[in-house]
Amino acid sequence: MQPILGSSFAVDNEKFGHCTSAHKTCENISHEYKHFINEIDGLVHASASATGDELAHINQQIKDRVNAAKCTLDENKASIVNRFKKTAAFTENYVHEQPWRAVTAGVVAGTLLGALFFHTKKQP
Repeated sequence: MQPILGSSFAVDNEKFGHCTSAHKTCENISHEYKHFINEIDGLVHASASATGDELAHINQQIKDRVNAAKCTLDENKASIVNRFKKTAAFTENYVHEQPWRAVTAGVVAGTLLGALFFHTKKQP
């Protein structure tokens, strides 16, 4: 376990190993989105001057690319759902093991948010 920012609260790296995979999943989704947009844009420009068989071929390429993007997103969806379940289980265990820390964190967060909203409302 390592302390977070010099605090007494320690984190078990094994429990949070999925954080690096979360970053990779986000990068994968971002890369897929950019690649998808670029390919579709190129195909749309190519279809502007296409006729007959060329247009049918471009239409099929668009369909294939959309299906490939859906598959990639489905694969990443499974990873995201799995990480969410792990995080929820960890949070539940943490709250059961250390309820006062969880209550204190909730009170502090609520107080800070309340002060922020109150301060924002007071300004003209």
